[in-house]
Amino acid sequence: MRRSLPAVHDTGRDDPAATAGHCCQPGGAPRALELDRPVAGSATQNQFVQDRIAALQAQDPRAFDLRVNQQQVDIDGNRVGVNRPDLQYTVGGQRYYEEFDTPNLEPRRGHTPHASFRTG
Repeated sequence: MRRSLPAVHDTGRDDPAATAGHCCQPGGAPRALELDRPVAGSATQNQFVQDRIAALQAQDPRAFDLRVNQQQVDIDGNRVGVNRPDLQYTVGGQRYYEEFDTPNLEPRRGHTPHASFRTG
């Protein structure tokens, strides 16, 4: 089952330029790092996140401010938690947070791997 819901905070913003270069005011969030960062010790989980990023970018090129395994930020780039979602991004004026659980990603009895999405 695939499910990804928007975060509660939504400013209706759909402009990557509006948050480009936005960073690090006192207490703010660090800049987005490279997307090829690991999220876990599981090669399967790390590859799934990379595949998800590629699919997301192909599906909707408007997606921006993608972050992998970094502190949670809101749509305005403000740090809202020290937790580290596996993947977070903004698209269509909404911020999305996704977590991927290894047991759901491991192929079992011939089934295709899938993810469990949680949003915050």
